[in-house]
Amino acid sequence: MDPFAERPFRQFLQQTSTPGIISALLTQPNTILVSEQGAEMLNVEKGSEIPILVGSRNVMLKVVGIFNATNDFSAQVLRQMMIMDISTAQELFSMQGKLSRVDLIQKESYQEIFSGNEFLQGLSQNTKIQSVNESLEAGERLTRAFRVNLTALSLLTLVVGMFLIYNTMTFSVVQRFGLLGRMRVIGMTRKEVFNWILLEALIIGSLGTVMGLFLGMILAESLLNQVTQTMNDLYFVQTVSSVQFSPITLSKSILLGIGATLFSAYLPAREASSVKPALILKNSLTEEIQQNRFTILGVFGVFGILTGFATLIWGSDGLWVSYSGVFLLIIGSAMMVPMMTRIFSRILKPVFSLIFGVFGGMTLRGIESQLGRTGIAIAALTIAVAATNSLDLMVSSFRTAVSSWLESQLRADIYISPPSLLSNQNSQFIDPELIKKYSSLPEVEYASYYRRFQTDSKGLRINVHGVNLPEKGEKAFRFKEKIKDFDWNGFREKPMVIVSEPLAVKKNLMVGENLILETPEGSINFKIAGIFHDYAAEQGFALMSRKNVKRFWQDDQINSMALYLKPEIQIQEVVQRIENDLIENSGNLGSSSELPLNVRSNTELRKTSLSIFDRTFAITGILKLLLGGVAVIGIFSALMSVQLERSREFAVLRAIGMTPLEIGKMVCSQCMLTDPGDQSSIIRVVFPASDRILHFLQQSHYSLFGSTCCGDLPIVEDGKKLTCFSPERRVKVSESYSRSGIKLGKWYLIPLAILCFLTITTWILLARNEVGIEKKDSGLKVSDLMGDGIQEGFSMATGPRPFHFPEDHGPHPDFRNEWWYYTGNLEAPNGRRFGYQFTLFRNALSPKSPEKTSNWRTNQIYMGHFALTDVEENRFFFSERFSRENIELAGSKTKPFRVWLENWEVTGDSTKDHFPQTIRAKTEEVELELELTSLKPFVLQGNQGHSQKGSRPGNASFYYSFTRMKTQGVLKIQGTPFQVQGH
Repeated sequence: MDPFAERPFRQFLQQTSTPGIISALLTQPNTILVSEQGAEMLNVEKGSEIPILVGSRNVMLKVVGIFNATNDFSAQVLRQMMIMDISTAQELFSMQGKLSRVDLIQKESYQEIFSGNEFLQGLSQNTKIQSVNESLEAGERLTRAFRVNLTALSLLTLVVGMFLIYNTMTFSVVQRFGLLGRMRVIGMTRKEVFNWILLEALIIGSLGTVMGLFLGMILAESLLNQVTQTMNDLYFVQTVSSVQFSPITLSKSILLGIGATLFSAYLPAREASSVKPALILKNSLTEEIQQNRFTILGVFGVFGILTGFATLIWGSDGLWVSYSGVFLLIIGSAMMVPMMTRIFSRILKPVFSLIFGVFGGMTLRGIESQLGRTGIAIAALTIAVAATNSLDLMVSSFRTAVSSWLESQLRADIYISPPSLLSNQNSQFIDPELIKKYSSLPEVEYASYYRRFQTDSKGLRINVHGVNLPEKGEKAFRFKEKIKDFDWNGFREKPMVIVSEPLAVKKNLMVGENLILETPEGSINFKIAGIFHDYAAEQGFALMSRKNVKRFWQDDQINSMALYLKPEIQIQEVVQRIENDLIENSGNLGSSSELPLNVRSNTELRKTSLSIFDRTFAITGILKLLLGGVAVIGIFSALMSVQLERSREFAVLRAIGMTPLEIGKMVCSQCMLTDPGDQSSIIRVVFPASDRILHFLQQSHYSLFGSTCCGDLPIVEDGKKLTCFSPERRVKVSESYSRSGIKLGKWYLIPLAILCFLTITTWILLARNEVGIEKKDSGLKVSDLMGDGIQEGFSMATGPRPFHFPEDHGPHPDFRNEWWYYTGNLEAPNGRRFGYQFTLFRNALSPKSPEKTSNWRTNQIYMGHFALTDVEENRFFFSERFSRENIELAGSKTKPFRVWLENWEVTGDSTKDHFPQTIRAKTEEVELELELTSLKPFVLQGNQGHSQKGSRPGNASFYYSFTRMKTQGVLKIQGTPFQVQGH
């Protein structure tokens, strides 16, 4: 970056405590700044050297300064970032004469500013003008599907939780029907009962929400590295090192948690308050209510399934539309589960009675009689099993497809590339000498080379790959579609491309059409000869021959290479030989992980690619476990509650001779037999939904999902067996149970106290993690500009000297500092008075100009200060700026006389002692253009122009003044012009 232009955009450079950093960055090659957090992470200090890899070269960078981030957010962003001057970057990355990006701050829209502007005519064809909002939206689009997938799974988990809350509150009401009936008899109103149930739900929901927030924070911290690495693998480099908990995120979590609880508890509370006291005391009523409710739910379930199918079949190809259709299918199917379970029970009851006798009939009748208590829990388990199994099948299917694709695509034996921060991108180049060396190894039969870059196509950036392939590599491509007369010879010679399926879908490209690409020669039409399957790049790319890259882009650089070895050559031996050679020529680094090039065999690269795939879906796997875990806990609690309510039934069965083992078998059988109406039927309903959403995801390539296939999710099945085992165990241990009513007292104060404590702690943690307020901009310090204070090598003002004009109006590069200083009083025709001050400083950072291969490298910097006083309006305007001498940003010369700093300048007539002189300065609010004519000869200040500043020799300056200059010109204040004159 340019440290002088950075201040209006980012403030980190102003927080350095190291003097002279500007001098070091501009004059010394391979110098960097690091943040305080970065220095701690790397265990370095000022003066330390850090080894880095640039392509295939090892370079040592010297730390010349350490800066403090202005807030916690900046500290995170800058922790893994090194800052260097543009000159160093151009020299280090061989980008002389090139910039990666230019930031602009404009009040108007950039379309209006650059429309028809001559500025655009001097830019490269590949230059793209984009607003910050568009850049942010592009990043949002890249990660949108990733976030949507995680959000959808999280919401699905919340829905399962709502089922369980509903089930829990329903059981709470059912168990206390007797108590509620007595309370209604003695005078409690329906409203009071309703509020009582909702208050309980609010307390429980609030406590659970706050505890969930803490667990979520812990989970987020533990998954941070995993998510960051996934973003690096698929999209762009992330430097996040800690989780930021924003108030909006926590507020949404609280609203969802408490809102879902109250919503789920509404029906049980309404049921408890709406039943008449005389009927509420009859236990048989509750089962009748539940059975009728399940019939109604079944009808709504059918409607949900039909709506879901209609949404998926005729809805638009949007991610949220697809998820909505799947959601309707799953919820509709879950609503049908209790009714289907009852149907299955009635169908199987005669069969079980015939086979197992009385025991079989009792088991099936028990399932149907318990359905009022277990139906909702079974529905929740249905959602969990359907979602987790479908996701598991999709991921495993896609992994198989990727593995098969890798086996066919990776035909070369060895792949060589520079290290890259992104797993699927590489912007570094291989040294041509190494390319020649490894391509000519006696074991190598053929070498192919790859060039990757970006260019514009109708205003959009696309990835382009240039490659030369042997016949073996050409056969690796699996075409989805191609032109009839396609052949690889024509592909190499003609302006032709083949595009990956993701790019074709994103850009709506068709075989036989032309793809317009911007080149240094202008827009070129490339015929799309085919569309091939590809899983390597989520954004897709266009592939052309390297011959066309050299022809149209004049680019012969190589990003990576592949070696095809002769038959019966041991691949690992050649890999080891290349690595040993790299170690010998890279300063004996001693570790293959630190080599300037990655050298990987076919097998190793395939293994690495699949590990990236597995890493991508690790978060999905964790969410599946959470979803299944919530469902298992729910059905566990539901079945335990059923056993509690059946305590009298078990006591009677024991009394008439049934053994504990027989009761346990019956309970376990009933638990397992709830499955036919559950998983087997629902999964079949969810599969078409999975196919639909997978089709959309494959088309958009926003997520790494694939087609469905058969598979199991052992953890959910094991969880269900666990729920079966525990109630059985409880039955064996205790043969009778006692019912106990709920006693009202001050017990509710305990959860309220815990809730208050956890809430306060949450907001304390939130305050710690909030993005900090920007510190006040301290600006670039003069000490930074003055360098390290060394005067040796510069001329010094040690005594009087003769002055020669007009030459002495110009610069004196052998002196370290000089300045041109103008002040005056101005008056408009209406008597309005103004005062101005305009100064330009030149400062040399070192006596000798540094050796440079970049035009940005310099030892001369300029500082300007401009101030204007509007006396009548009592207003004061001022501005300052800094810049370097080179590339016409600033400078000074004698013939013709000119001193300038960007659009501030002083010019003079070289034929008349540089007079008249013209001052031009412009800021956002003030603009000044004045012509000055000297009315009196110059005056030498001090001792014949030698102005002593202190007792130390050399602490002085050569100083002359023109004390009376006629001034006239134009002054503009906030767009209002004034004709002014003065002295």
